Amino acid sequence: MEKHCAKCGVPCECLAPSPECWCKTITPFQPICEEAVKQYGGCVCKTCSSFMVYTPEQLHTVWGLGRTG
Repeated sequence: MEKHCAKCGVPCECLAPSPECWCKTITPFQPICEEAVKQYGGCVCKTCSSFMVYTPEQLHTVWGLGRTG
């Protein structure tokens, strides 16, 4: 089912409350997604979830953000 991220508003796929939803199958994201529902009132997309999990230094390594040259 297509929903919109409760934080950024971007369309995202959400199967909640199904155990097959991506946020239920990626163990490190489970507490983050639960916190997002409390904080933003709904599910958040994978990108917003990543920003809640990783520090800026880790995002640089994980996604290559902030690289120059």
